[in-house]
Amino acid sequence: MEIDHEALMRLVIGWTCVGVFVCTAVITLLALVGVLNVEKEVRDKLYTSLIVEIVVIAVAVFAGFIKIDPKPVVQQLQAGIQAEQTLTAIETSTTGGATPPAPSLPTGPNIPTEPDDSTGPGDVTEPQGAPELQPRVYIHIADNAQRDIAVRARDALRDAGQLVPGIERVGAKAPNETELRYFLPSEEILAETISKELAAVGIEAPARFISGFEDANIRPHHFELWFART
Repeated sequence: MEIDHEALMRLVIGWTCVGVFVCTAVITLLALVGVLNVEKEVRDKLYTSLIVEIVVIAVAVFAGFIKIDPKPVVQQLQAGIQAEQTLTAIETSTTGGATPPAPSLPTGPNIPTEPDDSTGPGDVTEPQGAPELQPRVYIHIADNAQRDIAVRARDALRDAGQLVPGIERVGAKAPNETELRYFLPSEEILAETISKELAAVGIEAPARFISGFEDANIRPHHFELWFART
């Protein structure tokens, strides 16, 4: 699920400013009508602060620096949830009704791992007779300038039969070189195959093994395409 963190942050800042403005307005009004007994100097400062807040919020909203309309963020979250449900339905149909483990949130150096469940380390198994899980590739970009090439990679991978949930912007967490990460040594050949599929559309992303997860409960055929910082 891809979320525009910048828009979410602007929304949070916007409503924080609104909250500060409301508090200042209430205190100033109570002081003006005499409910709060404050000195004239303090009352004048409150009135000046209220005027400044009105101007700052109005300019910030007009210039687009802050947002107070939550609808775009809510719609984006709903679209992401729907996309995840669709992806789960696709994986369920390709595994004969057996639902594979869902990926956990990234931990440590942004390397997703699967939460430990009733099975022990390294006990990730496929149901008997179930088809092999389709490779799933998560795409990470440094900034929006890379979105076009990320879309090209996504389309190429999907055409090749891979599952691609979406594109996530990671900013400064992006590596120095573009790479395709894999986490199980036994999947080296598959990672090289996916790397060649990307190279066929002009995207050089050498396969790189990330050690330390051999005994973790990681979903089989989990890959991550990380674009380098520009």
